[in-house]
Amino acid sequence: MKRLHKRGLAAAVPILVLVLLALLAQKLISPGQSGGPPHSYQTLIARDLPNGQVRSAVVRTKDNTVGVTLTNGSTYEVGFIPGQAASDLVKDLNAAPNHPQFNVEGTKSSGWLSLLTYVFPFLIFLGFFFFIMRQAQGGGSKVMSFGKSRAKRMTADSPKMTFRDVAGVDEAVEELHE
Repeated sequence: MKRLHKRGLAAAVPILVLVLLALLAQKLISPGQSGGPPHSYQTLIARDLPNGQVRSAVVRTKDNTVGVTLTNGSTYEVGFIPGQAASDLVKDLNAAPNHPQFNVEGTKSSGWLSLLTYVFPFLIFLGFFFFIMRQAQGGGSKVMSFGKSRAKRMTADSPKMTFRDVAGVDEAVEELHE
């Protein structure tokens, strides 16, 4: 039972580590949305900008989102369709009645993040491969010995005496045990 528990734990730990690393990578690559009521791009263009409710905005062309801060202090983010919509949004921000401050952030990216994106899956695959090979070469593992024969060679001079043959002789039984 202990042996089964150790094997199960040894198999579960790498899987758990992989799942945690995948969740961490997902958080790094795509951060979650901020809380608050849901807003749409249409709400921003049709209601908030014409009514002068936008204090500032940050247009992010990398992930096609707009971070909006309203005059009452609340913030929200909305997405927009890439391409012409970014330049139209900048024109709408310039034409807004209260002239909100805005900033356009380009497509900058972290060198470490891009390196991690390309190298990390390869490292996971390599680590998994080495883990499997180490398990296969371990102590009593028979994974890679499927082609080996377990047959024993019988020769004419090998003893064929069993316990039944010497059932009544105590000395012979002791010799067979040895």
